[in-house]
Amino acid sequence: MKKARRTRKQKEIVNLVLKAADEGRELLFTELKQQLSYTACNAAINQAVENLDACGVIRKKKLDNGRVVLSPTLDAYSWRNHVMVPGHI
Repeated sequence: MKKARRTRKQKEIVNLVLKAADEGRELLFTELKQQLSYTACNAAINQAVENLDACGVIRKKKLDNGRVVLSPTLDAYSWRNHVMVPGHI
């Protein structure tokens, strides 16, 4: 399993997934796109989500109706208190 780099954008995605989990639900991909502080195409967001899934930080699951939901793994909770070093994105 590869290691996630913990960029600012990756950290934002993980925190949004964790926030939804704290509310007792999974985050829809469409909700993620709406809640991000930056604009990006679906492909770019999907690539970030795929990388986080490959690293074991979040789980991406496609439902029968075609919707995609995101849920955190236990590793995601270590990101909550991770301090970013200034100048490193």
